[in-house]
Amino acid sequence: WYPLFVAPLVTCACLLDLYSSTGCDFIRMDVGFTPVNNVWSSSYAQLGLFSFDTHETDKNKWKRTFNDGCQLYSENFDGGFIANDQTWYVSRIMAYISGISSLVSLATAWLLTITPLPASFFWPGVLLPAVVLSMLTGAAKFLFFNTQICTEPLWFMDESTAAVPAQSCEI
Repeated sequence: WYPLFVAPLVTCACLLDLYSSTGCDFIRMDVGFTPVNNVWSSSYAQLGLFSFDTHETDKNKWKRTFNDGCQLYSENFDGGFIANDQTWYVSRIMAYISGISSLVSLATAWLLTITPLPASFFWPGVLLPAVVLSMLTGAAKFLFFNTQICTEPLWFMDESTAAVPAQSCEI
């Protein structure tokens, strides 16, 4: 009877993990002024690991239901702000590992529920390691995330002043 109890829990955990990785509300950053550069020209940003919030309604109704307004980073933004930030890449790798292991957990839990797979092998050999790996890497994507975009002086008030760090960042 335990697969019937575990499968819905693993399903919820998988969906929440995927949503947290693909969303565009991972960091809320306030630069404090409207920066002068060719990549970002807004004083406020909501950034995710893979996308940012444009505050525009998506045309695709399926995407709008899940992540409304999220757009992938441009090559200029990726090269200017993310390319030199190793913690951003580590967090992205953790998000991939967490997502894949949570999908493996999801598939295994439901296969144990609806098929006669031997639970004595798949429970400790596949499901438990995948759940633990998903949990650890899901937590690590938040713990390792100490971005330069928040802490380093990257923002220019105008072309004649020195760069300053963002005024505030919230994860």
